[in-house]
Amino acid sequence: MKEVIFALIGGGFFAFIQFLITRYDNKHSELKELKEILVSMEKTNEKQSEIIKLQGQELLGLAHDKLVYLTNQIIKRGAITLKEKANLKAIYIPYKNMGGNGDGEEGFNVCMGLRVVSEQEAYELDRILKRNMYGIDVKEGSDVNKQSI
Repeated sequence: MKEVIFALIGGGFFAFIQFLITRYDNKHSELKELKEILVSMEKTNEKQSEIIKLQGQELLGLAHDKLVYLTNQIIKRGAITLKEKANLKAIYIPYKNMGGNGDGEEGFNVCMGLRVVSEQEAYELDRILKRNMYGIDVKEGSDVNKQSI
């Protein structure tokens, strides 16, 4: 009878030890899986951060291009409309806040100092510039002036 009791106690002891080992292995397996998930998430976050950085650089480049183009056109005309002033401010302020360089600032400042004209006057000034650019006579009353561009 003692042998049966010892066998039951001994078997139970080894079963308990085996249970503890299995539980330990499962915990470490879960921790390993969690660690792999965290590493994967970190890599994904790094990729997303790089994409966001590149998108910011792209937006900065587009804003620079737009500022330089618009300010050059307005400066050639020698006058600015109120809508153009508002448009330039809407482009320039985020451009500057994102670290834009002096090219945009210089053109912006020149444009802000130009005289303000109506939309119609700006259109007429642009029309005269285009006609001069293409070598079309712009004298009042000439036959060429009556033709549309």
